[in-house]
Amino acid sequence: MYQELLDYIKKTKTAGLADEEIRAGLLKVGWPPAEIDQAFKKSTASEVKIKFPLSKNWLIVIYIVGGLALFAVSFGVLWYLDGRFDLVGKFLNLVERWGVPIK
Repeated sequence: MYQELLDYIKKTKTAGLADEEIRAGLLKVGWPPAEIDQAFKKSTASEVKIKFPLSKNWLIVIYIVGGLALFAVSFGVLWYLDGRFDLVGKFLNLVERWGVPIK
């Protein structure tokens, strides 16, 4: 019977109900307050709280640094390919053929 109470508390917490709402409902159906308190203590003690090791600020820094690194590698590859294949020159010639003046 006590396990039934624990399961009910876990299910209703998962559903998003506040502790006060759950407690009021259980009292209304006749559960003893001492058992309800005990079940709440046990349910919160058995909850596993997972905390991400990095703060939000660190994640932002990692994304920015990663984006800059990706940009730098892309720029380096394009610079290397331009030196070998004159990509910028070919692009400018193509743009001029389209009739767009280049200053």
